[in-house]
Amino acid sequence: MSKLENINKRLGIVFAVIGVFALLFSFKKNPTDTGKQLQFMGHDMEIVLKNGGRIVDRDQNSKYGSAFIFVTIDAKSWSPSLADSYTITLRSLGWKEKRYENQDLICKDGVVAKIDRNMGFNEGKGAYGVSMSYNALTIQQCKN
Repeated sequence: MSKLENINKRLGIVFAVIGVFALLFSFKKNPTDTGKQLQFMGHDMEIVLKNGGRIVDRDQNSKYGSAFIFVTIDAKSWSPSLADSYTITLRSLGWKEKRYENQDLICKDGVVAKIDRNMGFNEGKGAYGVSMSYNALTIQQCKN
């Protein structure tokens, strides 16, 4: 066996070991309680949405390592006071406002809630979004 083949074999082994460690590290960092978190997120989202706003779309999903809920509100039913009432309701449910890398977040149990204050578009019509997401990054963002 030549020196080059021997080096290539060793590099292959090193990269395989690094890959195994990276995979184990990602399993350790990714949350496994996403189903439970999605359940509480759905509960809190329903209470928030009782403040008003016409829902035009809703999407939610939970899989290994992440969960999210995204609700689209028709811009015609949106107002700054509605956004404020969403935030106030979240606070009353135990959500805390946090600052993370120049971002204002609303957190609870590692979940980040966001309330859009700038209009976007959904199927060509003005819309605002209200979302909750849970993953390894949001857990980090919500820590003390």
